[in-house]
Amino acid sequence: MTLNMSEGRGEVWSRRMDRKKVTKTPEFKSLSPSKEAFENNTKQAHIQTAIWKSTLNTEPPALDPVEFG
Repeated sequence: MTLNMSEGRGEVWSRRMDRKKVTKTPEFKSLSPSKEAFENNTKQAHIQTAIWKSTLNTEPPALDPVEFG
């Protein structure tokens, strides 16, 4: 059982490298994101959603973009 995203990435990498007919190293972009990248992407999605939801308001959301990736 995978306990965190980093271990999951390692398991995926190991399974792909254990295939009998591996002709080249799997690309990193095919792996799941690291924990840090996942958190950053989630923050960016949150602020983007808040901006979209407030498009008809006169004031943008009071969120600091620096804190949201």
